[in-house]
Amino acid sequence: MDYKCTMCLKGHIIDSLILSKVFDAIWELGAKCKAVEIVLGEERTDTSLAKFLIEAENETIFNEAVAIAQKHGATSC
Repeated sequence: MDYKCTMCLKGHIIDSLILSKVFDAIWELGAKCKAVEIVLGEERTDTSLAKFLIEAENETIFNEAVAIAQKHGATSC
């Protein structure tokens, strides 16, 4: 894949299904999304962190995939 970046999501990303929504939307575009690291909060009030890699074969799909992740609160890490 020619275009790739690592992004991070932090918050209640598991119980709110944000992480799965982001991954599903990115895969539907035709890009790849792979978890690099996931740290789960120990208590219900704790936040979780997911570091993931987005890869795409062209710039258009890549930019759309990054925009979807950012819409859900992901940042570069």
